Amino acid sequence: ERQDLNTQGKLRHGPPLGVVTEDRPTGVYGRFGAGARLFPVRAAFRCRGVAPREFRFEAIRHPTLTPALVSGALSALYAQLEDPIEPKLVRLTGISLKLAGGRDVALQDQSFSGALAMAAAAEYVSGVLELLGNNPHQPAPLEGLELAVQVESGNRTAAVEAAWLSRNPVVRGEPLTLSVRLQPFQGPPRILTCSIPTSGLSPGEATIWAGGAFAVLPSLAAASGERPADAEGYLRYLREIPSAGRVTVAVAEQEACSVLMHRRVGSLPPSVGNLLASQPAAASAADSGKRLAWSSTLDAEGAVSGFVEIPFTVKEPSDE
Repeated sequence: ERQDLNTQGKLRHGPPLGVVTEDRPTGVYGRFGAGARLFPVRAAFRCRGVAPREFRFEAIRHPTLTPALVSGALSALYAQLEDPIEPKLVRLTGISLKLAGGRDVALQDQSFSGALAMAAAAEYVSGVLELLGNNPHQPAPLEGLELAVQVESGNRTAAVEAAWLSRNPVVRGEPLTLSVRLQPFQGPPRILTCSIPTSGLSPGEATIWAGGAFAVLPSLAAASGERPADAEGYLRYLREIPSAGRVTVAVAEQEACSVLMHRRVGSLPPSVGNLLASQPAAASAADSGKRLAWSSTLDAEGAVSGFVEIPFTVKEPSDE
């Protein structure tokens, strides 16, 4: 970008002159007249005591630089409006990935709290962009990013401390209630309850997970039954990440299965299992793990953390 002094002696910015394409210890290389590949970002901030502000800027398309530059810009904008180290609740809402062809992918709202709430929120945005640009298949055709940042006072974290079931074992089809104890920061504990459907569960061992979205997410991803096989798969994965402003509850069943072309195919006849075992390019070895059977979320105030795992047994009605 050209810079010179105007008649008042102040620095004046002119139009871009070109791009730098190489920056090495021995020199810098670039081209005049060329333009950097950019995409627009729109961030709307709603903070305490100030009028709502909307910022628009452009970010370079680069697998390594883009996540860091966008997250750094969001943190810098936040620091202009709020004390960057005072405990806050930061909500990211209206997160929309603009893709080629006019397609939008809306992500779940997310909540972060504590002294580093905005840093955690910016790291989440950085992680989304990192996954889109550096997934092992192909970069997603991102054409823009929109989000809103809402800020509330105080530390609004809430930790999942314990959980228990109304009965264990449970007969398939019987009502089953999960109780979760949520401990807000410096506040009285809350007990949340939800009904767990059992009619669709198979007899045998099962597991319930309850906790904050990012604490439960690794278990959900491992039990989802499908691994992203292309850029679209990673977009679906991002879209389905639960909100960290709610308690995530999931039920998984124990299952021995094989993986074929990135998908779990369940138990197979011995002859088919032997055939797939001889074709490592088509299938992995048999996987004895958990299969996601049901999931939901519970209303909570603030940003939820913590994780509880409860094993339980499902029986057929005839077993009683």
